Amino acid sequence: MKVYIVIYILTVTTISCIIGSSSSSSSLCPDPIELYPCQCSGNESTNGIEITCAGDGIGRHELIQIGRHLRPMSVQIRKLNIRSTRVNRIDNHTFADGFYEEIRFINNRYLGHIEALAFGKSTTVRNLQIVWSEKLDERLFGFIGQLNILDTLAITGTAIRQIPKNALQAPLRRLQLSHNQLNRLVSQTFSQLPKLRELDLSYNPITMIDDHSLNIVGNNMSKVIKLNNLRYNGTTFGRYFLPQYTNHKVLIQMENNGELKTLVESAWKPFLEERDHRVTFTNTTYRCKCDDLWLAERPVSGQVFGLTCKSVCLSIGVLCVDKSIADVTAAELSCGRKSASSSKSNK
Repeated sequence: MKVYIVIYILTVTTISCIIGSSSSSSSLCPDPIELYPCQCSGNESTNGIEITCAGDGIGRHELIQIGRHLRPMSVQIRKLNIRSTRVNRIDNHTFADGFYEEIRFINNRYLGHIEALAFGKSTTVRNLQIVWSEKLDERLFGFIGQLNILDTLAITGTAIRQIPKNALQAPLRRLQLSHNQLNRLVSQTFSQLPKLRELDLSYNPITMIDDHSLNIVGNNMSKVIKLNNLRYNGTTFGRYFLPQYTNHKVLIQMENNGELKTLVESAWKPFLEERDHRVTFTNTTYRCKCDDLWLAERPVSGQVFGLTCKSVCLSIGVLCVDKSIADVTAAELSCGRKSASSSKSNK
């Protein structure tokens, strides 16, 4: 009898422990039937849930139904993934009143519009990623303007051609705008982003960069601006397009841009001399002229990396070679011969 009592007590204790353990890490997800065909993962130990809606079985109306089931939930939704769906638009209030922290739209090739209040006036979304949705255009910024505490924003692979003035005002620290159709940067585009630390504009067919378009001012933290793999052959630069009067160090990357046409001293020299700013021109060439000797001077040459002067000749009739701007001399650019011939003509 004592043996049976001991076994009974051990069995009850074990079952109680199992039940207690499962309840302590119980799922926070709603009924799977309510979210179908989306999926949910997460429990109390993960401090929130993740919702993934993927596949051609999900369209505009399916998202509306899913949003209705998520609306009354008080739990934090750490990630909402909408991926490879046939959704063509997301209507106002589809996901309103939810507690979303990160939203990802990835490879939704039919998605042409996200209405401004699709997530209501959200005060919880900190990270937004929109990747390879080729039909989205400038109307997207109406939606982004409602996300007033964004920390990270990535928009890549869309049809966006310009950024409307004052469209970006959130406390952004990272802004990824590569692989779009941006063709012009207008003045003060990023001036409302004092906390911005990293800006990537690479892989855009930019033909015009206006004065003050990259004038990012604010905190004392260093900043990185990426302008890699652009179509520079027809690009027009404003005289004051670079950041001015900054109280922080700035690194500008202008790499893999083929051959540059001009580097105006009045634009670049004040920027480089203002602080210990740096510019990298890896895999970029330039037909250096006498007027560009300031780039080879110290300390400026220590702040310009990778820029190669194309076809530098030691003297007439000698084989010309590509040479780093930091190593080019006045004689190699024929500056002496040019000044001598000009003085003769003056006589």
